Formats: sequence, structure tokens, C-alpha cells
Amino acid sequence: MAENNLIERKNVVPGWLKLAFQPEPYLGDIEEAYQHTTQPEDARQVRLIAGIYLVAVVVYVFILLLPVILAGSAAGGGAMGLQTTARFVAVVACLAIILGVGRLHEPRQLQLATLVWALVVVAAELVVRLTWLEDFYYQASLDVVLIMAIYMAVPNKFIYRLAPAWLLTLGKLLLFVIFRDSIPLVPLLSSILALLLANVMGLLISKWLYTYRRLGYKAQYNERLAAQEVERLETTDALTGALNRRRFLEILNREYQRYQRTSHGFSLLFIDLDHFKSINDIYGHTAGDAVLMQFVEKIQTHIRKIDAFARLGGEEFALLLPETGIDKALEAAERLRAICETMTANTEAGELVFTVSFGATEVQQQDESIDVLLSRAEQALYKAKENGRNRVEHS
Repeated sequence: MAENNLIERKNVVPGWLKLAFQPEPYLGDIEEAYQHTTQPEDARQVRLIAGIYLVAVVVYVFILLLPVILAGSAAGGGAMGLQTTARFVAVVACLAIILGVGRLHEPRQLQLATLVWALVVVAAELVVRLTWLEDFYYQASLDVVLIMAIYMAVPNKFIYRLAPAWLLTLGKLLLFVIFRDSIPLVPLLSSILALLLANVMGLLISKWLYTYRRLGYKAQYNERLAAQEVERLETTDALTGALNRRRFLEILNREYQRYQRTSHGFSLLFIDLDHFKSINDIYGHTAGDAVLMQFVEKIQTHIRKIDAFARLGGEEFALLLPETGIDKALEAAERLRAICETMTANTEAGELVFTVSFGATEVQQQDESIDVLLSRAEQALYKAKENGRNRVEHS
């Protein structure tokens, strides 16, 4: 009972606390795919944030700071020059990331470039804060906006988001220590509290956003895999991996319709393993299945990508040869027949040899449907069997 209570107490950990201290989920085998998939979106987001910051800096310099510089204000001329230099560096960094991010082709390059840009901007902001010790409430507001933007709007690895945010936070805390005698207590405490709250909220919200973006990608990826698997099961033969009869007839019908539109011909081969029933009867169905699988594997390695190879049922197969006349089809059939004649299938019953027969035909203008074509290919296959098997005939 005490052990159960201990287990219950261990499991009672707030979800937000787990989220804060657990790393964002690593996606394993699909991590690289996730990085490359999200890179274009991340690049656009970096450009957007850098552009917004750039516009804000330009507006500040030319509307607020430039009139003061032109008026030759003697109040802290050196400080004003330091601010201007810091802003100029930040502007250059923003222009560099906006113009250069499109040339980065690897996710890690984008991540490191984003990190460097964020660190430069934060360092520039700290220099500005160093020369601007008044109006701490206004400064705290800007700091909160910057920290939240770093956590939530800058797409990057968690540690790369944490580094610039804490650089700004620790830099501000150091300034507070250095100038503590010049800062009223209430603005000092409120600024520290605002910084800490911004980091906590930014950390939690960004971890939530990027964790669920990763989980969402993983769910979509698994959904695509499931859809592909369903499609594969619907279109392929479960034993051999060749196309099934239904899918093959769809492809054949599409090729026939293309022939009617373009007059680009094609040929069709019917294939049958000779005396396959004897293999099953003598060596068993397991050996027969092994023969079928290895036969299909051998054929698929010796046909073109545009060809369609299917198991019609039992030991009967069909091969569609687009853009192929009957002469080339007969050559291909003879080549495949010779390959099968010399191959051996490794089975539990030992090494088995077999032969195959081919029936070939070419689509013709008078063919009213694919049924006519199929019937003609079947007749050619019967002729090959009647003439002794292990041969190629055409009709």
C-alpha cells in the first residue's frame, strides 16, 4: 500500500513542469526528413522576424535618433554614437540573414545562422541598454517582447532559442548589478520580475508549440505511411509483391486509352510457370511460394520502370510493355525465358529449377477493348504450352 502511494506521488507531476524540463521529442528515423520539410517554413519565419526588427530599428533611428544627432545634442554624444553603432550592427545582421537564408540548404546551417543572428541582435540591444539607463518600465516592456519573440517566433533548436534569451536576461541582470545605485528599487524589482516571467512563459509556450509541431509532423508522416500501405495492399499481390490483377487491368486499360488517343503502341506478355502444380504436389506449397517469390524478384530486376508486371492468379503472370512493338516484345520475352531457365530457386526442399512459357501480342487498331487483347495473349500462351512449353509464341 505504501509503495502504491509512493508511485502515485511520483506520477503527480504537473504537465507544464514536465514540458519545461523534457527535451523536445526526437523523431528518430524521420528526424532528418522533419528538418528538411520544415526548413523552408522556418526560413520564411526568420526572414519575417528579421524584417520586422529591421523596420523597427530603421524607424527608431531615422525618426527618433537621427534628429537628435543632427541637432548636435551634447547630452551624451559618445553614448549616442555607441547606440548608433549598435543599431547599425543589428541592421547589417538583419540584412545578412534576410538575404542569405535562402542560400542555406541544410537545416543545421539555417539553425546556426539563426543563432548567430539572434546573438548579434541581443548583443546590440545590450549595448543600447548600457547607454540608456532611464525609463526602466519602457525598457522592461521591450525586453519582454524580445525574449518572447526569441522563444516563440524564432524557429530553432531549443538550446539555440535558450542561448540568446538568457544572454539578454543575464546581460540585463549584470547591468542592474553595475548600476544598482542609479536605479530606483521599484523599477529594478519590476524589471527583474518581468525578465523572469518572460523567460518562464516563453520557455513553456515555445516548448509546447514546437513539441506539438513535431508530434503533428510525426502523426502526418505515420498517416501517409498508413495510406501508402493501404494502397500497396490494394494494388499488389500479398505473396510476391507484384501488381495484383485489378491494378494491372486498370493500368492496361489506361494504356489502351492512351493508344487510342496517340497511336503509341504497346505489347502484352502472358507468362506461366511450367508444371508448377507438380512443384506444389511434390515439394509442398511452401516451396512453391518460394519459387513464385524468387521468380517475381528475378523478373522485376530485368524489366524497365515503365513496364507493369502482375500476378493474375496462381502461377499466371502478365507483363505490359509500353512503347514496344511485337518484335521487341518477343526479344524481351526470349531474354526473360532464358534467364528463368538458368536460375535456381532456394527453398526448404532444396534448390529447384523451373521453366516458363510466354504468350505475346501487340495492340491492334481493330481491338475494340482490352478483353480482345487479353484473349489474344492467352491464346498465344496456350500455343506455347501446346508446342512443348519453355518457349515464346505470339498471336
